[in-house]
Amino acid sequence: MINYPLNVTIDTNIFEENKFDFGPDGTMNLLIKNVQNGKIKLVLSNIVIKEVEKHICKCVDDVCGKARKLRKEYLSILPEQYLSNIGMEMYIQLPDKETVHRSAKDIFFKFLEDCNVERLDTSGINLEKILEDYFSIRPPFENSEKKRKEFPDAFIAEEIRNRFGNDEIVAIVSKDNGLINACSNSKNHLFFSSLGELFN
Repeated sequence: MINYPLNVTIDTNIFEENKFDFGPDGTMNLLIKNVQNGKIKLVLSNIVIKEVEKHICKCVDDVCGKARKLRKEYLSILPEQYLSNIGMEMYIQLPDKETVHRSAKDIFFKFLEDCNVERLDTSGINLEKILEDYFSIRPPFENSEKKRKEFPDAFIAEEIRNRFGNDEIVAIVSKDNGLINACSNSKNHLFFSSLGELFN
C-alpha cells in the first residue's frame, strides 16, 4: 500500500529524455501538478541538480553553435544590412551565451521551486562503503574503463539509502543500470524507466 505523497527521485537521464521541457504542456509540468496535488514529493540529489544544470548549458551551447552556422549561411546569401532592411534581423542576431545560460538555469530553478524539492546532500555519505564497493566492483561499479563516471551514481545511491532507510518507500525514475543495481537490494525502492511509466 502506497501512502501519499509518494517520494520520487529522478535521475539526470530522465530530464534529458524529456528535453528539459518545463513548459505548460511538457511531462515535467505534469510532475509539478502531481507535487502540488499532494501525490508526489520530489526528492533530488544535489549531484543530479548540478548535472542537469551542466547538461542544460551544454544544450544551449549546441543551439548557439547551430545559430552561428545558420547566420553564416544566411549571410552567404544576402548581406547583413539587407536582411535587416527586410525585417529578417532576428535570423542573424546571435544571443549572448551567458545570458541564455542564466535564463535556461532560471527556468530549471523555477521548476525546482514549484516542486518544493527536498535536496539530498553529500554530508551523510559513507565514503568508506563507496570505496569498498569500488574495489569490490559492486554496483554501480562495473569492471570497465568508465569507473570514474560511476562515482556520482554511487553517491546518489548512498544518499537515497540514507534518506529513505529500509522502510520509507521511494520511487526511482532512471534508465541508468548502475544506479538501479546499486539501489535494487532495498525492498522499499520502486523503479520506473520514465515519468510516463511512473504516472501510469
